[in-house]
Parts: sequence; structure tokens; C-alpha cells
Amino acid sequence: MTTPPNAQQSWPSVRPVSVSPVAGRWHAAATSTGLVPTVHRPPTFAARTTLRDAMGLRDAMGLTDAQWRANVAFHEAGHAAVAIAAGIRVLRVEITPDGVEQAGRTFVESSAPVPWRDCAAVAAAGEQAVLRWLRETGLYTETRGWVVEILSASDRAVAEATTSLSVVTDDPTSPYDWRRMGAAAQQRLAALWPVVQDLAATLIAQGVVTYPQDGAR
Repeated sequence: MTTPPNAQQSWPSVRPVSVSPVAGRWHAAATSTGLVPTVHRPPTFAARTTLRDAMGLRDAMGLTDAQWRANVAFHEAGHAAVAIAAGIRVLRVEITPDGVEQAGRTFVESSAPVPWRDCAAVAAAGEQAVLRWLRETGLYTETRGWVVEILSASDRAVAEATTSLSVVTDDPTSPYDWRRMGAAAQQRLAALWPVVQDLAATLIAQGVVTYPQDGAR
């Protein structure tokens, strides 16, 4: 993909109908910056982990430079694809030029109101896109899955800001539980996966995708 597709013509609109929660109970990961609930079992080094230590977490993933760049690209492509399919205007998607840090960004127009379920699915889509990419490429491990969750902590915070509730609940079937939000994102990503792959490939190659103002709604 060399130019962004016209969302109204090329991006399917996806609305979950029946969603099963992501399997797994919460594990309390005691990091150096506090307890972080995760679905993936924390590795033994979790207690020494600082959530702001992007390079340390990258090292824990054990990926090559190219794989790490793809990881960042799929994260942002997941956010962007689900946002566009939900009718949210995406302005720009980018990753750092060298892919050194988890520093991708998806910029959206924030003036129009968006249903909270759409916001939650967009927030969870980055994490879920990376987990799917890891599994499809044979790179998935429990430790890498845990790191992906830790690196997506800011997305979880966005979902909590949207609902004004904690997304860590005792009920995985609750629509406000992060695990169920992840399942909803998985469902949307399943319908959009070729688009996510295409956008990720462009981000890997170019580092940025900018959408025309009239073509990304």
C-alpha cells in the first residue's frame, strides 16, 4: 500500500454481536513501579521491571531490530484500522524512524463524540494486533505476551478514562473488563486483518501514513 485507502470504500464497518472474553485469570505482576494485573503469567524478572524502561522491555522480548519494528507497526496498525472502521477520523499513524522504542502513535480527530465501546475496542486493538502477529509468525511466547501487555498499559489507561471505571474486574464477561474489550478488539481485527497487515507493511517501510482529511472517516 503506497497511499491510504478511502475508508468509506475500502474499510469494512465492524460491530461485535456476540463476544467471548479473552481466556485467562488476572495475574498480579509485582514490578518495581507497583502491581500490574496481566492475563499472561509474569516472568521471573517482572519484579525488576520498570514500566517506563522501554529498552529493557524490548530486550525482554528478544526480537531482532526488524521484528521489533514490525511489533510497533502492528500495534499502531491495529489501533488505526479499528478506529477507521468505527468511523473515527484518523489523521496520521507513525512509528519512530529506527523503531528503537515502543513509540508509535496514532493521531485521531477528537472533536466528534465516539461511543465508549468503539473507544474501548480501539484502545485494546493495539495489544491484540501484536499478540495475533506474534502467534501467526511463530514468535509468541508467554513472556513476550506479558511484555506486550505491559507495553500497552497506556492503552488500558485510555479505556479507563473512557469508561471512568477500572477495567480490571472480577468478571471477565463484563463489558468494562479489559479481557472482554480485548475479545471485542479481536473480533473486529479478524474482519480487518488484511487491512492491518497492509498498513503495518507500509509503516515498516515508510514509518508514517498520513490520511487525507476527506478519506479517513
